[in-house]
Amino acid sequence: MSQHTPGPWKTLRGVDDDDTRWIVVAAGSDREYLIATIENGQPGDCLETEAATASLVSAAPDLLAALKEYIEWGAMTGSDRDLFDEKFRAAIEKAEGT
Repeated sequence: MSQHTPGPWKTLRGVDDDDTRWIVVAAGSDREYLIATIENGQPGDCLETEAATASLVSAAPDLLAALKEYIEWGAMTGSDRDLFDEKFRAAIEKAEGT
């Protein structure tokens, strides 16, 4: 599984007049496609956590692209590079479900 909805993704707050609900949508075409709904079910609770989670989810395509570019360009050298390459490859595999 290496395909995902292409980015960019963005966050929107206050869906259906509910200020505690955040959604993440794919905004790269003429239509917005729902990626995720983030809410805790209690009005007003954990709003900062929900906003942070929505931001992290919406950044996923950008983070994945940056990791892939890093691996391709080989920005670091020596043993440190090997350590980071291993971690970055694992993150890419997790994101792509491989």
